[in-house]
Amino acid sequence: MSDDLGIYALGIGTVAVLTGGLIAINIARANDDGSKSSASNLNAKVRVVFGLFVGVVLGVLVSQYSPIFGSAFELIGQPWSPARMSLMGTHVLAFAVAGAGLAFLVTWLGKQSEASAPVAAPVAASVAAPNDVSSRLAEVDRVYAQGLMTKSEYDAKRAELLKSL
Repeated sequence: MSDDLGIYALGIGTVAVLTGGLIAINIARANDDGSKSSASNLNAKVRVVFGLFVGVVLGVLVSQYSPIFGSAFELIGQPWSPARMSLMGTHVLAFAVAGAGLAFLVTWLGKQSEASAPVAAPVAASVAAPNDVSSRLAEVDRVYAQGLMTKSEYDAKRAELLKSL
């Protein structure tokens, strides 16, 4: 009888973990806005699955040593007794969902803080670097030599580049 109850409790726990995992991964997938790399999305899913795993372990331990849910008879039973084994399914389900939810919340808050972080504006160079001007002058000379630019356009562009020095 006690073996049947233990198998029943483990079966409920396994179904709870699988269901919670599928729900959490689908929620993470639905909230993916496509702007993050696949590594970031994988990281979020790993966090959720890790949260599930930690929740399952805590659910098993709490159900046996400090149960939260259950009747008076189940609560006063000895750890790993049939009475306490019957509590395992509800505890595993509750803690697995809580663990996955917490992991999802941490991931979501991390994405929100990344999205709201101020982005440093690129600093415009007030004076072009000499190498940049010399390369631009060489480019202008090359374009003029190919006949793609008139003499007046060439003189104007050279004067503009030399003025920026």
